Amino acid sequence: MTWTRQGDGLFTAPGGYSADQHHPLEDRYTLILPCGAKHTGTAQECREWAAKHAQEAMQ
Repeated sequence: MTWTRQGDGLFTAPGGYSADQHHPLEDRYTLILPCGAKHTGTAQECREWAAKHAQEAMQ
């Protein structure tokens, strides 16, 4: 899954995934899944969570 920086700490990925960085100097993000569910964690945790969700959605 490829993430694209949209500016102001917002990142998006294909399929309706987005992540919002809480503060530019912190590695804390809120991941928003296409279904609206949210997960807060580090960038790596959010990437893994999104990848797992996308894989499960394709099954």
